Amino acid sequence: MFDDGDVIYAIAPALDSTKADMFVGIGGAPEGVVSAVALKCLGGDMQAKLLPSGEEERERCAAMGLADPHAVLTIDRLVRSDECIFSATGITDGMLLKGVRNRSGALATHTLFLNGTDRKAHFLETLHDPERVRP
Repeated sequence: MFDDGDVIYAIAPALDSTKADMFVGIGGAPEGVVSAVALKCLGGDMQAKLLPSGEEERERCAAMGLADPHAVLTIDRLVRSDECIFSATGITDGMLLKGVRNRSGALATHTLFLNGTDRKAHFLETLHDPERVRP
């Protein structure tokens, strides 16, 4: 249904360049943690809950220190420090990032870079020397 993936939609409400106010969805735990890092970098907020599907997943939660696998996980529980970074580079065109393009024989990439200490979104366009890029 979504071409850009859960992470981009999860962080969209924290970016002024989008018209999103809130994101509600379901997805995997890794996508949730990556989204939490990006949101923390932007000064955003989120809450998450795990939904273990069986005893094996509940045991895995316990092994990771989650005594109650159904507890609400705040952004500060998911990302414990402001010293965090997030980076995403577009492969194909999407809501926030342009895909890889050919610019006069060089490859151009578009990257979103965030860090938790300055709370700003940095959009970078990089030209790559075609001699140094392997096919």
